[in-house]
Amino acid sequence: MKTQTTFIDAGIQDTSRPAERPPKTNWKMEVVKKGLFTLQYVAPEKTSEIIWHYFTKPGKVKFTSAQQELVQNTTTKTMNYGKHKVVTYQWGDTGPRVLLCHGWRSKAADFRRMIESLVAAGYVVEGIDMKAHGQSEGTHTALPEFRDILKDHYVANGPYEALIGHSLGGLAAGILSSELSPALQPKQLFLISSPPFVRYFFHDTIRELGYRDTVYEEMCKLVEKNYAQPVEYFDLRNKAEKLQNMNVHLIYDEQDHIVPYQRGEELKEAFPRAHFVQTKGLGHYKIIAFSEVINYISSQLDTDQAQKKASL
Repeated sequence: MKTQTTFIDAGIQDTSRPAERPPKTNWKMEVVKKGLFTLQYVAPEKTSEIIWHYFTKPGKVKFTSAQQELVQNTTTKTMNYGKHKVVTYQWGDTGPRVLLCHGWRSKAADFRRMIESLVAAGYVVEGIDMKAHGQSEGTHTALPEFRDILKDHYVANGPYEALIGHSLGGLAAGILSSELSPALQPKQLFLISSPPFVRYFFHDTIRELGYRDTVYEEMCKLVEKNYAQPVEYFDLRNKAEKLQNMNVHLIYDEQDHIVPYQRGEELKEAFPRAHFVQTKGLGHYKIIAFSEVINYISSQLDTDQAQKKASL
């Protein structure tokens, strides 16, 4: 079955990093980079551990006034993850339920426009501030913890009609969905600007730092050392068979400089039955707030609900 494709041209948009987000680097990291450059030749493992310390520390992102109002006017709960409290949200009271998963250096409220639109359309929307993000506790985290927290919440409260993930949250949502039984899987899975696998993140980080491949390989080993699963496990390209009973939607922008459009094409090849949405002019951040993208998601949900009612 050939992949269906939808095109959305957003015209000229500001695709720069949102002002409330912390910078990708700072003077402390620059000092560390210089100090480690020599160490990598004699102790690549130790070098990778130091990089990992900074790599897994997202830094909190400020709430805009509109986002602050959004989280204040909703049902908020906490769940335990290890020694930390994780904050969860629910918008809306009745209707089909949708679960959101934000990306790195993000928070559930970054989906504000999508949340407001879906609630107005009659859906209940739930979200989680992952560990070390938003209003949740912690300073360090990584993809396996995103998956674990999302899984704990999903199993306790699911199943859901749809799971929507942005960036790293999309990768976590995809991995989680592949681990669920078909009866628990959501009917719809929307992956927005999501990296298809982890290794290239590490490779690009090490390359940008100017370090050797030995440091990159040691960094990959830290995934299994810290989370008891090899880095190759977190590769969505290998999960297509386990997600074959779901409606998978892949949404990627041509001007995304965080997760390049080509990564979406890689995932498209691995999921020939998925619906591919190719956007232009939105970059990595505006894609979850653009009206046509939100309308696409809402229309897919509405179609699924209409089919469900017709079958009763």
